[in-house]
Formats: sequence, C-alpha cells, structure tokens
Amino acid sequence: QELKILSKWYKEQDFESKLPPYYRDIIAELNLGTLAYMEPKNSRVRILLTKLYVVQLIIDDTCDRYASLREVELLANTIKRWDLEDHAMNEQPDYLKSVVKFIFNTFQELEKELGSELEGSYGLKATKDDCKIYMRANLQLAKWAAAGHLPSFDEYLDVAGVEFAIFFTLAFILKVMDHNICEKEAREWLESREK
Repeated sequence: QELKILSKWYKEQDFESKLPPYYRDIIAELNLGTLAYMEPKNSRVRILLTKLYVVQLIIDDTCDRYASLREVELLANTIKRWDLEDHAMNEQPDYLKSVVKFIFNTFQELEKELGSELEGSYGLKATKDDCKIYMRANLQLAKWAAAGHLPSFDEYLDVAGVEFAIFFTLAFILKVMDHNICEKEAREWLESREK
C-alpha cells in the first residue's frame, strides 16, 4: 500500500518531462531503506521519509551528474535563501527551476502533513537548515570536481560526512518517529557537529 502511494506521488512529480534523464528512478529502493521502521504505526513515517530521500537523491544527482558548477552555485544560493520567489530563480535553466520547486513543494507537503507536530524547538525549520548544509556540502564537492582537486582524506570526510545526508535524515526521523523522544538532547547532539 505504501509503495503504491509513493509511486503515485512520484509519478505526479513528472520528472520525465521536467528534468533531463540524469536522475536515478529508484523510488522502490529508497522506500526499502525505511523498512527498518517496521511497526504498522510507522507507515506515515516511512512514506514521509521516502519523500525526503527523493529530495536528497534529486539534489545529489543534479549536483553530481548533470549541473555545471555555476548551476550548482545558483541552486545552493536559492536553497540558502529558501525563497521560491527569489529573483535569482530567473537566472536558472528550466530544469533547475523544476528541481527547486520540487524541493520547496515537498517541504510544504511535509509541513502540511505534520502540521503542529513540527512546532517547538525542532520543527521543520531545522530540517530545512540541514537541507541547506547538505546543499553546501554538494556545492563543495562540485567545486572540487570542477577544479580537479583531490581532497585529503580528512578534507573529504569533513564534507562527505555531511553529504551522506545522515544528519539531514536523522533530524527528520528524530522529530516524526516518536513524540516521547528526547527532542532537546537529540537536537543539541545534532547541532554539536561541525558545519
């Protein structure tokens, strides 16, 4: 049932007509990663988390597989400002506008779905902040690739640790999984990492 819901949602995004064919079409595989939260009560969490994984995948594939460095910079700046009406959007190619709209619309959907559950010290703002950090990490990797720079192991780990999207995902899971989780302590732990 969940995969049916997700497949319908994914098809409605209409990536085929909006994006060049650089992105990985792996909605079922992304959903597979959420099955660790196997209790029936976590169905909604699995669906929302899969949608968040699709956001991460589209960002990653756009930055790694298709966009020029200039386009990754434009995308990073738009995500940083988090403003769909941003005048910088006019400079972006149509496919990148579609990427930005998809990201923002997905976050609006998460906000609508979770509503008041995302109020308080954490909230959707923190997940957006983690998305911005993730985007900056992708920008740094794109800069290295464009310059032909081979980072040291430590340099790479500093950036790739964020780029792996672990914190982005963890932050979201900590909020939507269980209302009894140690929200303040968990958020402080996440924020203690280097950015």
